Amino acid sequence: MPGTTEDVPTSMANQKPALRTGPRAVICAGIFSSGSTWIFNAVQEILRHAAPGMPVTPIYMDSLDDANGSDLWQSSRAVIKTHAPGAFLRRFAATEAVPVILSVRDPRDAVSSLMQRFFLSFDQASDFVLRASHGLPLLIEGVVPDDILVLRYEDGFTRRRSTLADIAEHIGVMLPKAAIAPIAAALAPGAVKAEIAALHDQGVFDDRPPLTQFDPNTHWHPRHLGDGKSGKWQSAMTEAQAGALIERSGFLRPIYGLEPPHPVASGKTVRFGPNGDGVQYLGEGFYYDEGYKAWAVKSRADMILPLARPIAGALSLIIACRSDVPIMPHDASPLHVRVNGMDAVLTQVGPAKVGGRITLTAQVKALPVTARLTLAFSLPPPEAGNAPVPRSDRPSATISMMSIRLASAGRPPKI
Repeated sequence: MPGTTEDVPTSMANQKPALRTGPRAVICAGIFSSGSTWIFNAVQEILRHAAPGMPVTPIYMDSLDDANGSDLWQSSRAVIKTHAPGAFLRRFAATEAVPVILSVRDPRDAVSSLMQRFFLSFDQASDFVLRASHGLPLLIEGVVPDDILVLRYEDGFTRRRSTLADIAEHIGVMLPKAAIAPIAAALAPGAVKAEIAALHDQGVFDDRPPLTQFDPNTHWHPRHLGDGKSGKWQSAMTEAQAGALIERSGFLRPIYGLEPPHPVASGKTVRFGPNGDGVQYLGEGFYYDEGYKAWAVKSRADMILPLARPIAGALSLIIACRSDVPIMPHDASPLHVRVNGMDAVLTQVGPAKVGGRITLTAQVKALPVTARLTLAFSLPPPEAGNAPVPRSDRPSATISMMSIRLASAGRPPKI
């Protein structure tokens, strides 16, 4: 029944892209203000030049509802744009082997661009960017690396003709060299501004807020084009705002790379929540949702804590978390914690509280000298009795991190 399942129709499975006409679908994903609309239009033009007689269907899609309300199922060549890929689109990308083009940008500049072009406050623009971007790392995790092309805004990819050739190669299209110049000209800033002005003249755009309007074929908005500058955040926001944004953007580090997280001192509590700074320390396997909760969504989830000073010897961590299954006592616990590759002994502190909240100590006795802690939280994949089940990377329990504190640590010996 439509809207009740995330499954992809089997009739679409395992279709291979045709070299001349292009693949069954292309996904153009990106952080807001990262050039994703330029890519979206570039892919459409490349496909039209590759096979002029075949239609190209532009679609905006984040969820299954978007898919059911679109022409995806009837299209022979769909170009999908997304900023917030949900579970359906992520599964569609993985099972269909759809080529993905991901555009990324320093989130501080992405927020600054929205503020300048669409008259948003810092809080509005930062929430807009971050809430939409949570699905991007999960999209990339589920796709074969060869199916992903990552383009960084700071590299000026929208200004290089070679980008068009890179995109064509990535999606498996033979693009004649003679086609590159006209496509580049059509997507140049002057041509796009003229196209947006024509959309105003045609009545497609009016005096409503620009962010609420877009052309369904190109997805250009009024005031879409910015100045293209990098580092604009330095004059667009305060130092405190920029720092807070970096802390909240930690989940984007695997696909973009951000400033190193702030060092953690002994006794400091790292909190995961609306007012916490813990997101900057999350690594592979964690998902930071819109409620600002850090969920372990894989059978192994990593956390990286750079330290204010090197430590060695005995280490004790206080971990507050929630779980939907009992995770103590230690010898029967499905949860295992390793610190820099060493098994930690877990001990429960006090009784479990309402909602599954539990506080644990994780202790390691002989930690070698280190200036960084890598914490690996492991949960076994789900099992179905003694029957063989497909290997799964999903954990058997739901663990949500609330806080973690470096309670005590030894200092390395003086030399």
